[in-house]
Amino acid sequence: MKVISRDSHHVEHPFQDKMFEKLWEPISIGSLKLKNRIAMAPIQRLPAENVWPDMHPTHILFHEAIAKGGAGLIVFGECDVTPGSQGTVQNVNGKSSVDPDRGIRRPTKGIWSDDAMPGWVKLFDACHKHGARVMPALSSYARWIPKTQALRGEGIIEFIIPDWKESGMTPEALEAEKKNYVAAAVRAKKAGADGVQLAGTRESLIAILVSQIRNPGVPGYSEDLKARVRFPVEIIREIKAACGQDFPITIRISAVEYMADGYGIEYSKQVAKECVDAGIDAIDVTQAGFSTQVPQLQMVVPPGAYAHYARAVKSYLSSLGAPYDKVVIMNACRIQNPWIAASMLRNGDCDIVSVCRELIADPDWPNKIKEGRIDDIVPCTGCVWCMRSSTCAVNPQSPFYKSAEQTKGLQMTRAARVKKVIVAGGGLAGMVAARALALRGHKVTLYEKEADLGMRVYVQGLAPFRTDMDLMRRYFSTQIKKLGVDIRCNQEVTPALVENEKPDAVVVATGCRPTLPAIAGIAKHPHVVCVEDVLLERVDVGKKVLVIDAEVDHDLGSLGSFTAQFVARSACLRDDVAAHITRWSPQHTAEDVKVMANTPVGRDVTIVTRAERVADVEYHHYTTVEDLRRMGVNVFLKCRYKEVNEKGLVMISDGEERLIEADTIITSDYESVDELYKVLEGKVPELHLVGDARNIQIDYIANVHGPYRTALRI
Repeated sequence: MKVISRDSHHVEHPFQDKMFEKLWEPISIGSLKLKNRIAMAPIQRLPAENVWPDMHPTHILFHEAIAKGGAGLIVFGECDVTPGSQGTVQNVNGKSSVDPDRGIRRPTKGIWSDDAMPGWVKLFDACHKHGARVMPALSSYARWIPKTQALRGEGIIEFIIPDWKESGMTPEALEAEKKNYVAAAVRAKKAGADGVQLAGTRESLIAILVSQIRNPGVPGYSEDLKARVRFPVEIIREIKAACGQDFPITIRISAVEYMADGYGIEYSKQVAKECVDAGIDAIDVTQAGFSTQVPQLQMVVPPGAYAHYARAVKSYLSSLGAPYDKVVIMNACRIQNPWIAASMLRNGDCDIVSVCRELIADPDWPNKIKEGRIDDIVPCTGCVWCMRSSTCAVNPQSPFYKSAEQTKGLQMTRAARVKKVIVAGGGLAGMVAARALALRGHKVTLYEKEADLGMRVYVQGLAPFRTDMDLMRRYFSTQIKKLGVDIRCNQEVTPALVENEKPDAVVVATGCRPTLPAIAGIAKHPHVVCVEDVLLERVDVGKKVLVIDAEVDHDLGSLGSFTAQFVARSACLRDDVAAHITRWSPQHTAEDVKVMANTPVGRDVTIVTRAERVADVEYHHYTTVEDLRRMGVNVFLKCRYKEVNEKGLVMISDGEERLIEADTIITSDYESVDELYKVLEGKVPELHLVGDARNIQIDYIANVHGPYRTALRI
């Protein structure tokens, strides 16, 4: 029985810790024995610096931390097999490592040359010493892989795929690439790998060939299912022949493509069967690729969202009997919660959970679960900041692709002298600072003028599909309580209080407050309200609603866009009720219910902005914009405002003056609250300004990393 907590995507069993025992059961992939059922899923990210042919030390630091944290299996992704390949382009800073002699990019995780062997030995040895098993995920980024052009619109993606002759993906080229896979597997075994994985998802060569819609029609590799799976099937057989039948091989496959005319679960079942016939030992059943518009990593995705597909493949293979029922089934994506991970195993969804982002946020996730330290797990919120940066937004200490120097500089150290520190403000920044200061050994008192901590981050989590934002409030508030921070709510810090307490240092984390945008007449009308009053349901919202998106320097987490989404979606049929009607009603088709779930009743919503786009939070922009479009929310970009009157907002859009009628106008601008800092300047031995009190943040990372780094200097 899965219990969903009210204010979170997370699945929790607060009275059932014994269910975690399933995570620690040993399991074998072929002849390979694993100490537990937690695997690190492969990630493509590459450091910017080229150290070829050596293994980048960042790879070793990061993956060793995962091994030390207790993961049973680590899959390194993705490792290029193509000699002279351009490699993946997802480098940390967007730049590519370039070979000056040949003018090509080289991935630091390439496994296509014997020159790289010493580096792989170092990486494997670093993980082995902590009891983890290791597998490189073999993939191809050859120059001749067709670059498909995706046309997006109305929730549908149409591909323009070049012909196989045009791209150079000839049968001869594929035959040569098969040999490269086999040679890479042989190198991996010699370097000490416990097995290999074939990357068969997303935009990999195997995924392209297996796909019915992305395969460019290569003769002998495209005519039917057997032809489309020929490439991975022959690689599996040839690796087994070269490395021995006992050498474990796993493959990642996409259960569904989530594209118009893409294949579904029945097709992927047959793909899985063909792989088992070839000798595969485990299948990691994942989802789609980066080309789909279906969210996969963001907080909009429910935890364990794709477990059902792994279950379908597992159930199908089991029904066929031996040897199909011996194949280990893995599953990945949004498995950041220990309860959902254990539930997936107990429920029979899969045999191993492949965890990625949560291990980036907290490499000690497995050990903390085993030790019963659930409250100490740094939560992954699904912000996907790790997709654009070499760090985790929630955990400044995350070793995710940091250099040894960066890692050392962010280590928590005890202070040389214990200080009495006042933290003014119990929002996210204040809690982060208080936690870090307490860990350094300081005597910390945190003051918060509200009755509870973290109000603004809680408010941000009230928007649709943003509930995991609140995990930060829960985590940091719990941590400072456990550390013994003196927490005083309903009390505001004043200059007189500071003078009376005589602290050695004051950290001002007073956050921000709503402010009205500079529009003529806006302060005169009672139907103008702020976003947080709407999200907290302190005010009544009318039938015609206008949201004025925040100015760039006043935009707190793109709250205006998410509030427009909240106002529209709260007038639609609730998702859980939609599921109920779909399941039981004899008179409603699934399409009828889908329309009801996306149609606001009795409410027209418009959002306007001076900027070029709304929902400007990276990796959450397209999901929010698509949801607004789906619900018929009117969006006006690059506007100029004239005035607010009793009827609504007069503005200029596309050179035309128009009146947007509204009986509720919602504003979303915020301003920093820094008066205390200005008053205390020069009056205390040490004074620091952090978080939104310093400047308003559209991404919350600065409210975590900034206060943490400040605390390290106190």
